[in-house]
Parts: sequence; C-alpha cells; structure tokens
Amino acid sequence: MGLVWQRIEATALGYAVETSREEILHIQGENALLERQVDKAASCGFVAREASARLGMIPAPLSAERVLPASPLESAPQSFFSGLFTRVWWRARRDARLFSS
Repeated sequence: MGLVWQRIEATALGYAVETSREEILHIQGENALLERQVDKAASCGFVAREASARLGMIPAPLSAERVLPASPLESAPQSFFSGLFTRVWWRARRDARLFSS
C-alpha cells in the first residue's frame, strides 16, 4: 500500500512541477513583452510623438536654446560678497566629497 501511495504522490508532484514550468514560461513571455513596451515608451521618438499628439507640444525654436556654463563659478555675480559665498560653497562641497570617500 505504501508503494502505491508513493507512486501517486510522485505522479502528483510531477504534474505540479510541469504546471510550474509552464507558468514560468508564460510569465517570462509576459515579461519580455512588457520590457519591449517599456523600451518603446522610453524612446525619444515615442516621447516626441506623444508630447505632440496628446499634449499639443511643439519643438522649441532654435533661438530659445541656451548654453549653460560648465561651472557655476563662471556665472557667479561680480559682487565680492556673492562671489565669495559661491567660492566658499563650492570649495566646501569639494572638500566634503574628498573626505567622504
């Protein structure tokens, strides 16, 4: 009787394993599909089309483009005190990075 019970349990376990494998394959397929959808939604072309179609946005004219300085010190005001504050602030941040690593 015990041998029959073992075979029944082994068969049931085999079916459960096969069901789990099929479920894994199904979930992996769904995951791959979702990854493709995320890649599509993150592409620049998709974002531009959606911004135009849904939000009515248009590209900015080239005259609206601004180039920012590479360093905040380049754009610091000419006042002595405000320039002093900017230099002290950036030196403190630099030193904090040096000592924290």
